[in-house]
This record gives sequence, C-alpha cells and structure tokens, in this order.
Amino acid sequence: MDIFVDEETKNARYEKICYLGEGQFANVFLAKDLNRGGYLVAIKKVGTSYYI
Repeated sequence: MDIFVDEETKNARYEKICYLGEGQFANVFLAKDLNRGGYLVAIKKVGTSYYI
C-alpha cells in the first residue's frame, strides 16, 4: 500500500468522486482506484500550511 503519492501518479491512478470532509490537518476525498478496477478509496490531502 502506498502511503505517499506524487501528483502525477495520483492524477493517473485515482478518479476523485466527491469531497468527504476535513480534519485538523487534511481534507478527505472519496475516489476510485483505477488500477484496482474502480475500488473505492479515501484520499487524504495534507495541506502544506500544516507543517512546522
């Protein structure tokens, strides 16, 4: 399982479906994993403003 995915890989592998919500450090989206036949996954996008 990949924990960190670069932008180019993310755009080729995942199809974003909708916004699910946000936490203190990230936004979460529902997406399809196109490499796994459309398997539904949650993508967490951590904002750079959260790093110290």
